Amino acid sequence: MVDWLVHHLAHLTLVCRVHGYAISNLYAHLRDQHSDINSKARNAIVSEYSGLEYRQPAHADFCYGRANPIPAVDGLTVHNGFACGDCGFLTTSWKWFRVHWNKDHKGGVADNKQWSKVQLQTFFTGPKSAVHYFCVTVSEDEAIRVSAQTGRPKCQLVEDIKEQWAYEQKQQEELQQVLADGADKHETTNWLKRAGWRAHFKERDLGEIYVCSRMPGREDDELRRLAAAMDRLFFSRCIDGLKSMPLMTRLLLASPHHQDAHSRPFGPLQEKTSMDR
Repeated sequence: MVDWLVHHLAHLTLVCRVHGYAISNLYAHLRDQHSDINSKARNAIVSEYSGLEYRQPAHADFCYGRANPIPAVDGLTVHNGFACGDCGFLTTSWKWFRVHWNKDHKGGVADNKQWSKVQLQTFFTGPKSAVHYFCVTVSEDEAIRVSAQTGRPKCQLVEDIKEQWAYEQKQQEELQQVLADGADKHETTNWLKRAGWRAHFKERDLGEIYVCSRMPGREDDELRRLAAAMDRLFFSRCIDGLKSMPLMTRLLLASPHHQDAHSRPFGPLQEKTSMDR
């Protein structure tokens, strides 16, 4: 047997010391994570360990918090982590501890009485549902090694980065949606609703339309004259017609609310460049 594979009979697990986590499929692990081992040696190792029983420990069997830690399991990476004093939540990320505190304990400043630094281990680092941290105690020599190590195994670090990115991306999308909803409520006037532009553009890609649209350039002489003619024949007449409308009607048209009048009447924009666009 190789010295970097540890079989824990008490936990029915097979742990790889090189990567610091338990193995559920030895052949796949050797093939994917130990490419330096040739096929013959790989098959020999699999055959040698085939008679051993190992499985994924149940989470309920490892409910060890900061009040009842167990000795560190040989071969598993020891992580520096945080334990919640109110509910026993465990994590290796201060950011995720803050997320937990804000969500489950109504936020506020988490002082030292509400959390503590602990040493954590987990048998599996992925998928997320298989990650289950438990508190451990380490010897003095092990503690020195843990404090000197650069961090978690590379695969765990990648998972943490992806998880954090997904969380921040979701937060950003929710913020953008809130801003978009707010803008829609305040910028959609009664005139836009009456004209039907919202329904017309509802299923269309406004970004693509914006990219395709542009003002006529100097070389587009015919297009510029056509645009000027349209302005005179259609838009200018429509704008001039606003002058004949009652003031209250124009105030209501400019408002995003059905019953409330806007402070400024509906009409052309004051900036000529904005109006041209």
